[in-house]
Amino acid sequence: MRPDRTDERQPVAADLLILLAAVTLALTTWACLSGGAGVPIWKSYTSVAVTLCLALAALTRNPAWAASIRVLTGAWLMSAPYLLAFAAITPALWTYIAVGAIVVALAFPGFKRRTSHSTILT
Repeated sequence: MRPDRTDERQPVAADLLILLAAVTLALTTWACLSGGAGVPIWKSYTSVAVTLCLALAALTRNPAWAASIRVLTGAWLMSAPYLLAFAAITPALWTYIAVGAIVVALAFPGFKRRTSHSTILT
């Protein structure tokens, strides 16, 4: 049996919300970027794959890494429509920006806790 480590974070509601957001974006991506939109299929796959990988990476037990990966996930979501050139499709653009802003907002309490509990080595 291993002793509990106090520096490990416990699963929080933000983890569930980020995973739910990733699944919602996957559905939105395929609905908005399906064949009629004229967007190559690789852009849909890339967007969803990167989003899901980052959302799963945010489940790490290290609190500092979890907050950082959440911010990275939010930044990816807000920039993906521009990086993958589907910003002209308005529903997809606003969905990505809105969900990215929510994910970044969920990441800030983790940063605040991390900076307020600084450790001093004696």
